[in-house]
Amino acid sequence: MLPVFVGFVDAGATVVINHEHSEFRWVPFETALGMVPFAGQRHVLKHVQAEFVQRQPVRHLLIYSTRGAMRCS
Repeated sequence: MLPVFVGFVDAGATVVINHEHSEFRWVPFETALGMVPFAGQRHVLKHVQAEFVQRQPVRHLLIYSTRGAMRCS
């Protein structure tokens, strides 16, 4: 079991990373699958693809904040 959080950002959003990280990159889904070493990580990526990218997530997976519900396109 892996803790996973999914967020949606605009394509042109500025990415800000803290001192614990030195770099980031956006990669296509298939590339990401090839980058992770463990089967559980690949399973999680496939779950995110199926439940958040290919369809609207079910309501019990949404996290609400003081700004309102997470927006999904």
